[in-house]
Amino acid sequence: MVNPDYWQRYWDDQAKNSFGENKQTRVLRTLNRKPIDSELWLSTLSFVINKLNLKAVDVVLDLCCGNGVFTLPISEHVESVRAVDLSSGLLEEIQQANKKNVEILKLNALDLVLPANSIDKILFYAGIQYFAEREMIILFEKMRDWLKPGGLAFIGDIPDKS
Repeated sequence: MVNPDYWQRYWDDQAKNSFGENKQTRVLRTLNRKPIDSELWLSTLSFVINKLNLKAVDVVLDLCCGNGVFTLPISEHVESVRAVDLSSGLLEEIQQANKKNVEILKLNALDLVLPANSIDKILFYAGIQYFAEREMIILFEKMRDWLKPGGLAFIGDIPDKS
């Protein structure tokens, strides 16, 4: 099992030490250790939003949401978003946006409990690498149960071993 306390400290430190930096840099969304340029980011955001096929009535779950780089733009298109992360420092940025349709849940995604068939879309972007293989299986099983019939899970930005 990957130690969630380690990752919580890591991301809280990252949030604290990168305060005032680019939103992408704060969650280590970089290319060759440099901030992703706005054109590439907007292209990525547009790609993900299009693939999610968001509807105004959708309830979306954003797992490992960090500082809301996806959560906040998605919230403009849907009924509600549940934003899950274990870093209070990163979640604070979402809270500051004061979006009425965003529910912030500070916890490890593995500890999340939701009713079956309660979520239309799940976004799990750039988070899978923080879980051990067995934890991923557990999380995928939970995601399957949370999704409504015909729901969609989008898992992206999966790094390779190198």
